[in-house]
Amino acid sequence: TGIVVSRYRLPMQGNSGVLPSLQRGSPSTLDTPNRGWQTAPPETLYDAYQFNHDVNRVTGGITLEHNPTAWFKQRLTGGLDFTDQNVSYYTPRLGATDAQFFSPTFASGSKEVRREDVLYGTLEYTATASFALSQKLASNTSGGFQVYQKSIQFMQAEGQGFPATGVKTIAGAGTFQRGRDDFIENNTVGFFVQEQVGWNDRLFLTGAMRADDNSAFGENFDLVYYPKVSASWVVSEEPFWSIGWVNALRLRAAYGESGQQPDAFAALRTFRARAQPEGIATVTPEAVGNPDLGPERGKEIELGFEMGLFNDRVGVDLTYYNQKTTDAILSRNVAPSTGFAGQQFVNVGEVANSGFEVSVNATVVDGRAFDWDLGAGVSTNHNEVTKLGIDGWLDVGWTTRQQEGYPVSSFFAADIVSATLDANGTAVDLMCADGEGGSMACEDAPWVYLGHPSPSTEGSVHSAVTLFERVRISGMVDFQLGQSKYLTDRWNRCAWRQNCEINAYPERFDPKEVAAAQNGGWNEFDFWIQKSSFARFRELSVEYTLSPRLASMLKAGSGSISLAGRNLALWTKYPGLDPETVDITNSVTEPNDQSILPPLRQWSIALHLSY
Repeated sequence: TGIVVSRYRLPMQGNSGVLPSLQRGSPSTLDTPNRGWQTAPPETLYDAYQFNHDVNRVTGGITLEHNPTAWFKQRLTGGLDFTDQNVSYYTPRLGATDAQFFSPTFASGSKEVRREDVLYGTLEYTATASFALSQKLASNTSGGFQVYQKSIQFMQAEGQGFPATGVKTIAGAGTFQRGRDDFIENNTVGFFVQEQVGWNDRLFLTGAMRADDNSAFGENFDLVYYPKVSASWVVSEEPFWSIGWVNALRLRAAYGESGQQPDAFAALRTFRARAQPEGIATVTPEAVGNPDLGPERGKEIELGFEMGLFNDRVGVDLTYYNQKTTDAILSRNVAPSTGFAGQQFVNVGEVANSGFEVSVNATVVDGRAFDWDLGAGVSTNHNEVTKLGIDGWLDVGWTTRQQEGYPVSSFFAADIVSATLDANGTAVDLMCADGEGGSMACEDAPWVYLGHPSPSTEGSVHSAVTLFERVRISGMVDFQLGQSKYLTDRWNRCAWRQNCEINAYPERFDPKEVAAAQNGGWNEFDFWIQKSSFARFRELSVEYTLSPRLASMLKAGSGSISLAGRNLALWTKYPGLDPETVDITNSVTEPNDQSILPPLRQWSIALHLSY
């Protein structure tokens, strides 16, 4: 079992508060009460925007094992994961000094509370029968079932206008703005059977089949079946193996299928409640639904090997994968004649993924007073939309779209190739790429491909040193390469608000960038989509293992104390606040960094005792 209690506060709410007001500030207001900040100085913003995020999480699990005979065993596992999350946006009734920066309604105070209870439940039963069919041939047969349940209870309330300072509850507000109460539940039931055959404890063949049913499937869609086959061969244990410095080598290959169920209610025909002037509740059509909607299906081939060198002082693991996702769930427009507006979820898309994963771990020095372990891992990924199911493309964000022949959620925008500045510093003669190797006037230019949001390459390098078997110093640097991100903060300041140095002194900048800043309100340009590759010093820790004498003083059998730091350094050419900063509401369709705090540098100290 485990319990987590977290209390988190920030002086901001969405696009308002200290960070947004800092980023959108202007030197032109330095001599005003704003002191250069967009909305108000920071001490006022800290009082006016109080965002609190409280989380209470309890996890628990139990496993029962029963081995009635030498050849048969069974296991029953159950688990619960419950999170109670409370988010509040609170503005107290402001005094005269702070109220001057806001409207009278805002200064009167308000509070919005959102509570979300999320419960995950799992239950799994597995039975395994093992037989020696002959002296060299062994059989292992397994079967069972799995049940997954997810439920979300959501409640929201909001009040406006406090009668006096110090009031902090919605019940104390003058008016109640709105309320909301939602409940979502999703259930999956799966059955599986697997057979593994081993020859001489060196060659293993496995075949399996799984059948799933999910509550979000359309009513016309029945069970979905996922097969799996795999093989592995420990070549180094064969009599003919004679490469002494390669002490272990296992080859493996596998083919398997898996799935991702639709979101809750995606397949259902739904109606929205609507209040009439007479106070009578009625309904209006909302979503047409799709009774044939099923899961996205992934089909993957893996090839690889594991190798131990120099008496396992060096380990190498390499995998190549090629995956194809079929029946991808996309939304398409619904004919108005159906009586339903909006879009319908359908299984029409296909996406291809392929890449390599390789890791190398080595014991560089192995001694009683000094140990040194060193390792690295790299993975690559290439993905492409191979079938969309509709003509043209599907817009999924301001500048991102799904389009055949390009990566998932690729960035598209006008690409400025030339511009000039006139005597007034205005960008003129804007020319953009025409998508065919030439250029044309930007007003008529098509949007061209400018990158994708997912890393093409990512990996890490880690190292650990142990001194005198008690002090362990470890660290890790990780990196992501090839991805792009929408530089929303720069667009907000320079193109929308016209509040950057480039707007005040255009002669200091590249005319192409000036053109994007001066005209970004009516078009999207390449300057707002930037490569966000980076490397980060992710972790550094020092751990001391307590001596038996110190542990006994604490009435413990063993123990350790550690000091750890995270996010200690960053290397990147990304011009925004941080390459990892992503608005989670658009993290997949269009990663952007608008008014989002970067990963914080953290230090923690921990004491571990075993009894």
